[in-house]
Amino acid sequence: MINSVLSPGVRVEKGAVVRDSVIMNDTIIRTGASVSCCVLDKEIDVGADARLGAGRDDTPNKLEPANLNTGITIVGKRAHIPAGAVIGRNCRIDPNTTQDNYESNEVPSGETVSKKLQ
Repeated sequence: MINSVLSPGVRVEKGAVVRDSVIMNDTIIRTGASVSCCVLDKEIDVGADARLGAGRDDTPNKLEPANLNTGITIVGKRAHIPAGAVIGRNCRIDPNTTQDNYESNEVPSGETVSKKLQ
């Protein structure tokens, strides 16, 4: 953990790295995952070897360019980040999203992952 704030109940497993981020209650960062320049709401599950806030591309978020343009990626509560996913900067991962909501395991900077309507 480097320059980060972790709330009660956060678990960072072996080999995972959290840098310049705020992680809320009861979130799990699985083995080998990397979280950089992110704000994660509560009860999030970051899969093993996932990379959040990856790269140096600061493309503003397409849906919220006025709010997500400084390189920070945000993840809504109870979201599940798939193992091995690579999520860029200025991304928005909506609450309660699961692996089924990802078109691929790579989310380029400035993109949003939303819960698909059934």
